[in-house]
Amino acid sequence: MRNGRIVLVAVLVLGLATLVWAAKSTPLQATFLPNLSSTGFGVSDDGNPTYTNNVGGVKVYFGVNNGNANIVTYSSGRTLTFRFDPASGAASAAALNGSPAVSAEVDFYGINYYGQFQSMGVGTTAQMKGSLQFKANNTTYELLYQSLAVKRTSATTWLITTDPVDPGGNPGFTANDQAELSSFRRRTRVVYGAVNMPMRFQVTLQ
Repeated sequence: MRNGRIVLVAVLVLGLATLVWAAKSTPLQATFLPNLSSTGFGVSDDGNPTYTNNVGGVKVYFGVNNGNANIVTYSSGRTLTFRFDPASGAASAAALNGSPAVSAEVDFYGINYYGQFQSMGVGTTAQMKGSLQFKANNTTYELLYQSLAVKRTSATTWLITTDPVDPGGNPGFTANDQAELSSFRRRTRVVYGAVNMPMRFQVTLQ
């Protein structure tokens, strides 16, 4: 009987945690756009540009307090496609330049320096820092972007981009596609160097 109560309590706690998370997060749909790469290198979708929260195990949402954007496809079968410059020393050191493309499940986490996404006015742009982790070669890699741009293009949609032209006007910073490439293995982070990986997608309220 005691074990039964313990299991019941555990289930209730898990259910409560899920409800709290659901109440504080904002579900989204992400749509990946052409990355506008002039070289063919960069980040793109897996052939289907749409990633929808709670469809096929995918999670796409603004986190607690609307200050971060998340796309998680781990264990869903949905991937992003990474095309690295074969001449890149960083990609070579990371063993990521040996094939035309790497398809991998991902975990994207982007922090809005302005604050809350839904507090941005339509037409305004803010700077973001973004971590795009992906699993390949039995290793977790990370692309760490320091200067992404997020532009609220309508009441329900935000464009997240590495392209400096996308925001229009002068937002006070310059978006760029440079990211620090690193890997994590056995709690050790190895930094390989900078790579240029253009990426563009929009998120829309569900």
